[in-house]
Amino acid sequence: MENAIQKINILLVDDNPGNLLSLETILQAPDRNLVRASSGEEALRYQLDEDAAVILLDVHMPNIGGLETAALIRGRERTRNVPIIFLTAYGDASDSAGGSYVSQGYSLGAVDYIIKPIDPEALRAKVAVFVELYRKTEQIKQQAELLREQNIEIENANLQRLSRLIDLGQELAAERDPEKVIEKYCDAARKIVGARYATVGILEEDGETLTQAFVFYENARLYAELQHHAEALEQEISERKQAEKERAEMLKTASALWPPASRCIYPNRSSRMNWWSASPV
Repeated sequence: MENAIQKINILLVDDNPGNLLSLETILQAPDRNLVRASSGEEALRYQLDEDAAVILLDVHMPNIGGLETAALIRGRERTRNVPIIFLTAYGDASDSAGGSYVSQGYSLGAVDYIIKPIDPEALRAKVAVFVELYRKTEQIKQQAELLREQNIEIENANLQRLSRLIDLGQELAAERDPEKVIEKYCDAARKIVGARYATVGILEEDGETLTQAFVFYENARLYAELQHHAEALEQEISERKQAEKERAEMLKTASALWPPASRCIYPNRSSRMNWWSASPV
């Protein structure tokens, strides 16, 4: 199943509905969400909760004009770095007053000016740059957040290990039985590294001969119970085999003491033949 395309917001601000329709026709694309705003107030309200990759802002609008709207956008921490492209008529940029508007617009952080009538290809190319820049920036933010979460997990895991090591040091310092020291150390080491079992071996002075080995499992009590049950079952099987062996030997001895079944035939008083048989009990 393919992932849904995450649409990128582009804010279009103009008091003329026809201009907004023209901008939508030029900039529409499957990965874009073109948002209309017919005034500076409406644009500011939209940006209270929503982000935009770029803002196309008409200079001349009633009430709050484009330059004042841009100043308010730049004054907010949330929207301070959103790129703004001003839209203006040809006369605004060519005369001295228009030059003042352009200069003031750039001082407010405008990234470009588009002169009306709009060149569709030029507008598409300029907007595409900021859309791609926004996409890359969002990817970097997501990767940075993921990295931050991973660092927090690693830090928490390290703190837990450190706490276990401190507790282990206190337990070992209070323990006097060498075998108990080994047992506690090995079991704690297994838990710290997340292993299912751990083994500690004791070598002779030559450093090669293994004299003792201790194995500690994830659930030592359960393992001990299973081991005890297995040993009891093995003992029972051994005892049954021994009983069967002893019974077979008794039968063999009895067979040696008593001969196989025998028969004796003898006449009786009526001259008839009688027979007698015997066999070991």
